[in-house]
Amino acid sequence: MFIKGLVGKLCFASSEHGNVWLCSKHTNISLKRKNINKRQAMLKCGLLNVRSAVNKALLLNKVIRANNLNVFIITKIWVPYDAPNAIKYGLTPEEYTILHCHRGSSQNKSGGGLAIVHSNLLKATFIVDDMKYLGFENLTVKFNTYSYSFIISSIYRPPGYVSTDLINEFSDHVDTITNFNIPFIVFGDFNALEQLRVIE
Repeated sequence: MFIKGLVGKLCFASSEHGNVWLCSKHTNISLKRKNINKRQAMLKCGLLNVRSAVNKALLLNKVIRANNLNVFIITKIWVPYDAPNAIKYGLTPEEYTILHCHRGSSQNKSGGGLAIVHSNLLKATFIVDDMKYLGFENLTVKFNTYSYSFIISSIYRPPGYVSTDLINEFSDHVDTITNFNIPFIVFGDFNALEQLRVIE
């Protein structure tokens, strides 16, 4: 099931059962230096619920390379902040960087954990959201190229009923991103396949 709704510059995606969902958007961005083969590019993004990324580096590398992804969102990564660097940073090809929202420590395994993998042609900056959301985890990153800026927010929500509180929290999160006044994409594993609908 792939849910996609465009509201201005907003795109939603949801995944189930470990399938890879891809979203491509033609943009006016140049991933090259302005004086080297300047071209219009397609931003290619993917999302995968991995249910633990440990021992899955080869799979993740294959998905990234096979789909030529610029940005790859991983949910339920299950990598604690005190994991060895070989696990935290060894999940991607050499020309990519991985950013983590860890699930806690190896002793306190709270949350599913999120990661955003991006091509090194994109300059990434964490966006700190001061709101403490109870209904979902999020990792939000601002990307810059030589000609374009945009935001990608990744969300993981545990299974459960979609409550009014959750909708309000998500609305607050979108408001925070909107305040940057640049294009953005929200990707999520919302675990609400029978309840989530396209937002118009």
